[in-house]
Amino acid sequence: MKRFPLAAILLCGSLFLACQIASAQTTAEPATETGVKLRWKFSEGKNLNVMMTQDMKQEMKVAGQSMASNMVNKTWSQWRPTDVQDDGNATIVSEVSRVVMEIDNPATGKMVIDTDQAAAEEGQAAQLDAMIRPMVDVEITNAMSPRGKVSDVKIPEEVLAGLKGAVGGAMMSAEQMGEMMQKVSPIFPEEGLASGDTWKSKSEVATPVGNMKVDSKYTYEGTVEIEGDTLHSIKVEMNMDFEAPEGGPAIEFGDQDSTGIMLFDNEKGRLVRSDVEQSFTLKVNAAPGQVLEQKITQKMANVIEEAK
Repeated sequence: MKRFPLAAILLCGSLFLACQIASAQTTAEPATETGVKLRWKFSEGKNLNVMMTQDMKQEMKVAGQSMASNMVNKTWSQWRPTDVQDDGNATIVSEVSRVVMEIDNPATGKMVIDTDQAAAEEGQAAQLDAMIRPMVDVEITNAMSPRGKVSDVKIPEEVLAGLKGAVGGAMMSAEQMGEMMQKVSPIFPEEGLASGDTWKSKSEVATPVGNMKVDSKYTYEGTVEIEGDTLHSIKVEMNMDFEAPEGGPAIEFGDQDSTGIMLFDNEKGRLVRSDVEQSFTLKVNAAPGQVLEQKITQKMANVIEEAK
């Protein structure tokens, strides 16, 4: 019986979150001639610290038996803008400084992978450690426009090779990894936004177990005052679908519910934080006679601060 690797399941879960905020194609409706234009502003030497927290709870049914698992993933990284052009486009050099992953499930028990500690030597912990550790202390570069569009992603081969070994030989591209690690903001519309205006995006990311498709809708809700700063609030709604390759595990989505808010400081030209919460049911036909039914609730928070 073909086994569906834990690392692939966890990686797939991380990619779900990446797709939620990745914007491959954006359309605004309606367009407005007036209103605020949300734009990133980059300056060389003005670095940004990015803290991402992912909390995922799963209730799984296998062969009629239920079990629950929890995963908390924390990632600390820094963005260093370089080569800032007159039109606001810049090269971003990012570097992950630390990853902590805590997993608790009946199959493996409790595991903690912390890249500030010694590497795990055996079992699933070693497998996951081998996937995560190559991402740390490695420079990744990409171009980013003031509207938030990311392109020209360059990731060292050792990072991609680590992922290949962790998920059973499925190599990911720099573009796919770039969307997972870099995209913490949607592509903002070219037009100005008034309260109530919406825009949509469609994204697709090839994962080791198939193609993840996400339709996202963003609604500009105007400004809010938080600790003396005027921030622009954006509501986020998403719907996901999955396309499995021929011969691969069939993955189907059931009921879905999502809610999220992004807060953008247009004066400073950066995202301040984003909070996304989502719940959905998932059925994985991993092999004949092996059906995994999952109910997943996940929260992801990104906090961005100016480096001191």
